[in-house]
Amino acid sequence: APREGNPPTARCLIFVTPDAQRTMNTFLGASQFLPPSALDAEAVAEGPYDIVYANINRNILLADMEHYASVSRPGATLYLSGFYAADVPVLLECAKRCGYQSQGEAAKDGWMRLTLVYQPHDQTTHH
Repeated sequence: APREGNPPTARCLIFVTPDAQRTMNTFLGASQFLPPSALDAEAVAEGPYDIVYANINRNILLADMEHYASVSRPGATLYLSGFYAADVPVLLECAKRCGYQSQGEAAKDGWMRLTLVYQPHDQTTHH
């Protein structure tokens, strides 16, 4: 329980059907008071990871794409969501520069999701 006078902890419930449809219910709680500086991809622990999820707006995805690549194992899957169809070309261009290849996209209720696989250009850089 939160201390007296403080907002409660955020919660997110995600229900996934067998055909991969998602229903989410999010309560922001105290997270609504976090400044943008608290949402730093650099704070993510060192990888490498096999799967990375990033559900946030286009500008932050673009700014953090190199970091996602730096913590991704070759062959890792990156799921991007939280943006519009108009954002797809610029996100795909940035992803390609960082060593990702598109494996598909999906749309639901005006929101987009990209599925990308990390295939680094070489093992030392992500540009």
